[in-house]
Amino acid sequence: MSTEFNDSQHYGFFMTGTTLTSSTGKYIRQSELVLAGLRAQGVLDSMIDGTTPPATDKLWLDKNSDPAVLKEWDSTGSAWTAVTFQRLFGRAIVTGLATPTGTGNAVVVAAPSPFIPNRMYSLKPIADNTGAATLQVTGVGTYAVKYTDGTDIAAQEFKTGRPTILLFTGARFEVLFALADIYAIRDQVVAISAQFPAISANTMLVDNAAGTARETKTFEQVRALIQPYSANTMLVDNAGGTARENKTFSQVRALLDAVTTQEFGTDSVARSLTQRFGDVVDLDDFGLDGSGNSATAAANDVAIAKLVTYMNGSGAGKTYRSRKGRIYCFSAAFTLPAVRVRFEGAQFRYIGNTVTSGDLIHFNGTDFDTLICHLPTGSFRVRPVKVTGCRGDFIKCYADTQVDNYNASNIDWAVRLYGRKSLGQENRIGEIHVENFNRTVAPIGDSFAAADPQYGGYIGYIRLKNFEKGLNIRNVDGMSFRGGRMEGLTSGITTGQPGQNGILVTSGANLHIHSFSIFDAPEHGVRLAGDDTGVEVPSTNNHVHDIVVKRAVQCGFKIWSGNIGVKWVGGKIHDITVEDAIWGNPNTTGFNYSAFLLQNFDHVNFHSLSAYGKDQAYSGREAFFIGAGGRSTLANLRSYLGGRVNAVRFSEFNNGESDTVNNLAAQNQVKIEGLYSEGHTGDVVYLDHPTQSIRDVVVTDAYAVGGVNMFNGSAAAARFAQPCIFEGGIRGHSGALSALPASANITTINKRTSVA
Repeated sequence: MSTEFNDSQHYGFFMTGTTLTSSTGKYIRQSELVLAGLRAQGVLDSMIDGTTPPATDKLWLDKNSDPAVLKEWDSTGSAWTAVTFQRLFGRAIVTGLATPTGTGNAVVVAAPSPFIPNRMYSLKPIADNTGAATLQVTGVGTYAVKYTDGTDIAAQEFKTGRPTILLFTGARFEVLFALADIYAIRDQVVAISAQFPAISANTMLVDNAAGTARETKTFEQVRALIQPYSANTMLVDNAGGTARENKTFSQVRALLDAVTTQEFGTDSVARSLTQRFGDVVDLDDFGLDGSGNSATAAANDVAIAKLVTYMNGSGAGKTYRSRKGRIYCFSAAFTLPAVRVRFEGAQFRYIGNTVTSGDLIHFNGTDFDTLICHLPTGSFRVRPVKVTGCRGDFIKCYADTQVDNYNASNIDWAVRLYGRKSLGQENRIGEIHVENFNRTVAPIGDSFAAADPQYGGYIGYIRLKNFEKGLNIRNVDGMSFRGGRMEGLTSGITTGQPGQNGILVTSGANLHIHSFSIFDAPEHGVRLAGDDTGVEVPSTNNHVHDIVVKRAVQCGFKIWSGNIGVKWVGGKIHDITVEDAIWGNPNTTGFNYSAFLLQNFDHVNFHSLSAYGKDQAYSGREAFFIGAGGRSTLANLRSYLGGRVNAVRFSEFNNGESDTVNNLAAQNQVKIEGLYSEGHTGDVVYLDHPTQSIRDVVVTDAYAVGGVNMFNGSAAAARFAQPCIFEGGIRGHSGALSALPASANITTINKRTSVA
């Protein structure tokens, strides 16, 4: 924005007489007129204008330039300097009062000019005050002198010849920098020093032998008194307090350590400082260096080994602590036993590069607040963190660069929670964060031991960033997973590898899994499998709900163990949303390309499953693929661009349309209660059963917009071995309500018109 008024462009008109002539009328700079007006009002009464500098106590309107410049003498720079707003108004002013008269308690001064409220004045007293005082300003009034809190000033606040700074409030004077206490202390010191006898140079006052008086001794005499005692000794009072005795430093320390205090009242126990502070051990007590310097790793390995030995020995019942900001570099694996640690945000930084599968940090029964493991660039470890039967608030394991921590072992994970029911090893963890590891979190029990799973416990929140394999649950019973957010390594993977899921349950019973958001899973967002090996806990009575899956590379939500003889049994699955399934695989058909792939389940209660697609290219071939289902209800299914061809596909093949030979199975007592679909191009509900039976399959309250037929399939009439009911309504379609074969076991009900 340009300057509206510019001194080099704007003028005022000035007359030097009452009649306007060429000699009396002058053009003057606006700035000079303003300054002249201020001087006329007495504001700038010290201003002298001209081309020659005035006395240095004046303001100078320097007319050696056009426009003229207002200047003041700068004594520090010994030069005339242009006056700015800050130089003119931004300085504190202390006005000196005239030499006072009167007494120390009733001071009289001439009125300063100006005498105004909220201004500081300097007073140089001619007499000490002895108590409360007043200050009379001649011709104005008499005012009390107070401290800033309103109390009267103390004696010697006014000290002869010593200036005092006062603030005049308009009603009283206030002392800003009180000095009375200093003068009083000085007087006390002078009085005390007068009581001591004169001591010559190089002498000291010491007690005499009887302890009844003091006597002067030279330094050499004092030294001679001390010399009889051996090195590393001290003179201390004896137990009776009647004499002094010689004690070694170790003996003195033992005496001090034995002193007890009762800190918390009469109901508390008196303990010594050693007892009290011995309950808590700082990691620094064992020589750990928390600077984060990688060169300290070897020394820290030695210190940690000593610390662990102490924890397993006499330090078993103690609490161990560090503090936020400590970074302990180390290179050797270690295990902490069942002690209580409070690291308060301190972290362990691994300096090493090894493909060995041994656990790097193992907390075995440890009660901890935080466990933070950091792998900087250049460091590698297959299994950084393991906790066994622990209770902890927070675990974080992160790497500066992506780590492919897989060494052909099913226990290679960034964070592994291990427990066995037979040993009572239950893990209760508040939060787990893992970043930049391909294999992230695995709660597992004893492998190949159905009777000894990890039993009970919970993880409160799981945060994963840049993963290939997320939460992997194996041989776990009764554990709760209470939510989290997972972000896959990349959304550009075209074909996910087996096991690259956000959540995978390979064998778990009585689990509670809920409140997860899963993004960019390389294979499936969620896969519920079951014990394919047949030697771990079967997957029964699990509850999975309130989960959102976005941009899974293959189907978003899947139930399938890989073995037709292993079923997912019981429990509830509800409030699951899959958005943009088969992300990166547009228009793909075949195995694993449905939004929901539900196979080989029995006695499961499904409710509120929703499939959405960004567009038809990014949607599953089916919104809901149902294979080998039994004795289950699926209520409130929704698909909006979630199934490119079918909303629902019942199939006897575990692999969908790509497998027409292996693992054939019938549909048995499966009921859909409530279905809505838009965006499909084929039939809404398709029954793909050319060889196996369809028993008691029921679809009620189904509605759809678009597509071909509401109900159709490859199943001949003979495939409907038991009565089946199909009820629905459709509009905007090119086919019929039903293209199913005529059969006594098929009832089709048109919800839009009449019973067929």
